[in-house]
Amino acid sequence: MIDAGQIFGLISWLSLLLLFHFALYPWIKAYLPPVAVPLSWTAGWILTACATWYAVWCGFSPLVGLIPAGLAVLCSGIFHKLHHYRSIPSEWRYYLLFGMVFLTLLIVRAYNPDINGAEKFMDHGFLASILRSPVVPPLDPWFAGGSLNVYYYFGHWIIATPALMTGIPSYILFNLALPTIAALSALNLYGVGSLTLKQVRLLPVLAFFVVNPYFIYLALTGTRSFTLLWDSSRVIQNTINEYPLFSFLFGDVHAHVLGILAQSFLVLLVTAACICWRRGTPVRVVIILLTALGLSVIPAVNSWDVLIWAPMILVTGLCLFLRECAGLSILKHPLRLLLAVRKIIGQDRVLCDTPGYAAVLYLILVPVLSLALISPLLLGMHTQGIAGIRLVHTP
Repeated sequence: MIDAGQIFGLISWLSLLLLFHFALYPWIKAYLPPVAVPLSWTAGWILTACATWYAVWCGFSPLVGLIPAGLAVLCSGIFHKLHHYRSIPSEWRYYLLFGMVFLTLLIVRAYNPDINGAEKFMDHGFLASILRSPVVPPLDPWFAGGSLNVYYYFGHWIIATPALMTGIPSYILFNLALPTIAALSALNLYGVGSLTLKQVRLLPVLAFFVVNPYFIYLALTGTRSFTLLWDSSRVIQNTINEYPLFSFLFGDVHAHVLGILAQSFLVLLVTAACICWRRGTPVRVVIILLTALGLSVIPAVNSWDVLIWAPMILVTGLCLFLRECAGLSILKHPLRLLLAVRKIIGQDRVLCDTPGYAAVLYLILVPVLSLALISPLLLGMHTQGIAGIRLVHTP
């Protein structure tokens, strides 16, 4: 049964998320208007979580993490950007999509709110530990005197950030987490559609409904509906092969599921870089800064994802650069690549004034800024059992 405390928790949760979103919206709207809603919403939340982590790391209250959002709103007024808020009603499609996805998964959680089975108790333990004793690193809920510096916990910290500021209990927070991650990730993919597929913007969002081929096989061979989802996520013996639809319905607030938000954020930013790179220096600066923010949290939320996204960002920067070298037979004459580099970065311009120079800065600044932002957290990690990357001989 839904009580007043749960309703208050829901309202305060959404209100604070909207604050994170509106703090950055006018700034991003000025330079990337088609995707201002998803970028500002995800970036605002991640930025506040980072600020909260740094505040606690330095011994301050988690509420200090609200300072960046407050400064963003204040500077919007100083630099006359508040007029961008007038365009919010025209963005109704984003807000409708968020509401539909969020409400749908919230109903799923309402019918199955129990925190038991699989690893739900562990994920809830991480959230409860952060809320009860907000310290860095968080205390290990299963080992007295230990801490969570043995695990990539920052995804749980992001989720806990609004609750630290509003007092939402951990059991309510647990059931708000996945509906929010799914809804914001859907917005990011809808933003990809807005940039690339004007008539069918919703198409990328359907990626959340793609199932493993094994799911179709099991359904056609008469597997019971009760076990269909679980069995389809165990395709290869002794391995786990989950997909987003399974994860959101199953309900584990686990690192690999929380990482979907940061990954969809980077999918949108890579798309924006490829399409909007030549729209001027301010646009390129915004893309570089937001990409660095997104990439920085990837290894801290779910470390394995960085094996995909670090190379992806480097390839994106290289593609942006090579596009400015169009017309040169680089593969046939490798020396021409060096001449192109000299020509592009040797121009008497400042920072990102030319797309080619900006692409070089993208390749340099995104990794450097992302590492600088998250290095205190990563250097404090003491993970065990990682043996490196090598061939796996087990069938």
